[in-house]
Amino acid sequence: MNYHDFFKELYEKYISFMDYTDNLAEKWENEGISIMLHWVWRLWIGITRWWGHQGWHRFLIIACAIWILFTIGFFIGMLGYRNLLKRERGKT
Repeated sequence: MNYHDFFKELYEKYISFMDYTDNLAEKWENEGISIMLHWVWRLWIGITRWWGHQGWHRFLIIACAIWILFTIGFFIGMLGYRNLLKRERGKT
């Protein structure tokens, strides 16, 4: 099996999984399961399809950006918590 066949087979499995999730979302909608859960599932399908069309390099860029924002937010939060503890210690 060469690389072309491998990726073709992988892509076909990916498409069949996406069809399965579409059918699952329609089944949920027909059975009256929570509309919020349905739209969260639809959003997940849309994001994964968009990433599939854009390529994994775009996914890595977005993942790194989210990680950097999370890290910055975490450190800002820790500084705020530290200042809060200092204020609380000063009151007692």
